Amino acid sequence: MAHQLNALPAGSTILITGVNGYIGSHIANILLGMGFRVRGAVRAPKPWLNEMFDARYGKGVFETFLLSAFDDVPVLKRAMEDVAGVLHVATDLTFGGNPEATIPWVIKASLNMLEAAASTPTVKRFVLTSSSTAVIIPVADRVGVRVTEDTYNESAVKIAWDPAVPEDSKAVEAGEILHPEIPGSTMGWVRLLLKGDKLLLRVSHPVS
Repeated sequence: MAHQLNALPAGSTILITGVNGYIGSHIANILLGMGFRVRGAVRAPKPWLNEMFDARYGKGVFETFLLSAFDDVPVLKRAMEDVAGVLHVATDLTFGGNPEATIPWVIKASLNMLEAAASTPTVKRFVLTSSSTAVIIPVADRVGVRVTEDTYNESAVKIAWDPAVPEDSKAVEAGEILHPEIPGSTMGWVRLLLKGDKLLLRVSHPVS
């Protein structure tokens, strides 16, 4: 039987936040290809996204839900109506150096999503995504590094909250970009570099 190891049966509806982003769009594309239905949370209408997935998988299996913020749990619960699984992908992508402007918001949004999911009977699975740099910041030519399930990037936490570290040194965070409207996350940095933007060069040398 195809996909017999999946925790949720094909045909289930999965809510994906940040579905118009680089990672979120790829998750939606994979799930739709596996026979799941996807409800994508977006801040504003994204007709190009609906058109892309309708063209690939047919109408009726992908829909969007307008969600301007994550501070209203009842609204989050409405987004989860009849949903079997939730993938919380959306996060702050400003890459700003002020921790007060980003970290508390990300934590609160995640907690609100978890609260809404916990009180929605149909939700059976919840996946909280993150960046690989939440585990470790890769350093070229460093040997003997071992990553386990207990690894956590404590050094990045110290850097984020250390006022002695210059702000422009804190802003750290490839594959196909599915649609020109998708910023592209880290892959988008390559596109920006080709346009003369030096963001990639700034974040490639984090303070160690």
